[in-house]
Amino acid sequence: MSELPEKNTVRGRMLSGIAVIVFGVMLLITNFNQGDAVLTWVWIVLLAAAAAAFAWLAVVDKLKWAWLVAYICGGASLIILLSEKVNIEGQLFPAIVLLAIALPFIAGWWNKREDWGLLIPAYILLAVIPILFISENDALSERLTPAYTLVVIGVPFLVGYFIKRTTGLLVAGGILVAIGVIFLISSSPDAAENVLKFLGPIAVIGGGIVLLARAWTQNQQH
Repeated sequence: MSELPEKNTVRGRMLSGIAVIVFGVMLLITNFNQGDAVLTWVWIVLLAAAAAAFAWLAVVDKLKWAWLVAYICGGASLIILLSEKVNIEGQLFPAIVLLAIALPFIAGWWNKREDWGLLIPAYILLAVIPILFISENDALSERLTPAYTLVVIGVPFLVGYFIKRTTGLLVAGGILVAIGVIFLISSSPDAAENVLKFLGPIAVIGGGIVLLARAWTQNQQH
């Protein structure tokens, strides 16, 4: 004889069903009344109410999936509010959206630390945010964008080195960060290119020497 579903599971399914029906009706109404300012507020309020309802479900019935639904509904409500009713200039709005997408990955890693792979998409999303603001200034963008991009790519290699103690990660990360710093301190992209023509190959050669020395040392130990 099959067991009856638990009360909290039934309540979760009922709330989910009601929410889906309400959203379906709202989509139908919106499709035939596009541009209605009142409907925008209705969406904002409904999504906020759904977020509160699922958050209550998560607290009372201990349903972890309800936290995710609450976050999605609350985030959607906030994004609609900011995009339609609040005048946000420049790149602030896309920055908020990227941050909102990154936060669940960080929360997932925080809840289960061994799933460090969740930090990778979070890092990428957060790393894009400064580029949005750098791109607003044409004078700075030409020099800072390549410098920042190289450093951002190089940092995970350096972090990986300190965790795994693998020399290859240190070499790759060090070269990328060094090139990024050259772009940053150079007076112009042309000057950075001239410096890289000399220092770039030197850095690569130095990295190869480090790898060879490491391999020779390990061979001697065996």
